[in-house]
Amino acid sequence: MRPRFTIAALLALVAASGIAFAALRHADEVIASLVFTAAILASGVTALGAAFSRGRRRAFFTGFAAFGFGYLALCYGPFAATAIRPHLVTEKLLANSAEHLHRGVPVVPTITQLATDHDRDGVTDSIWIDFGSPIRRVVDGSLVKPLTLMQVGRSEPFERVGHSLFALLLALFGGLAARHFAARTERDANPTPPAVG
Repeated sequence: MRPRFTIAALLALVAASGIAFAALRHADEVIASLVFTAAILASGVTALGAAFSRGRRRAFFTGFAAFGFGYLALCYGPFAATAIRPHLVTEKLLANSAEHLHRGVPVVPTITQLATDHDRDGVTDSIWIDFGSPIRRVVDGSLVKPLTLMQVGRSEPFERVGHSLFALLLALFGGLAARHFAARTERDANPTPPAVG
């Protein structure tokens, strides 16, 4: 049986995708908190739906809640930031998407004056870069070249938005997969008699 999509469902998908990309592109503390809270609320509400529904709907809600909460636990649970999350494929996807979503800053600096690793995880967090500013003479007569601070990689709000969106996406996948398995189980339990004719 082929899946069928209504125009309203496709419009909702396009709108949700647009909001998701805008949240990733302009991630800050407020947006990160909103998206993270939405992921937790969606998983919580579907957990309630699983408790009070029946049939395929219950299967969808159960799969959604299990995959949503499961992914969030893998990303933000105890010891997850250092033991599990760095090895998830979604972490690599976020690292690659950060480069493409935040273009406009040269990737290869001309002169690196200072590299810093603030959280001591072995990854450079910020660098001072020469963007071709002219050399200036300051009051005491010495020559200086102004440098610009550039954050390297992803910010914490960007990561939180990205992982929250992945949690919602994986939760949707879990819900659809659970509903599919429930439908298959129903078909196997109630086979249709062969047509006579």
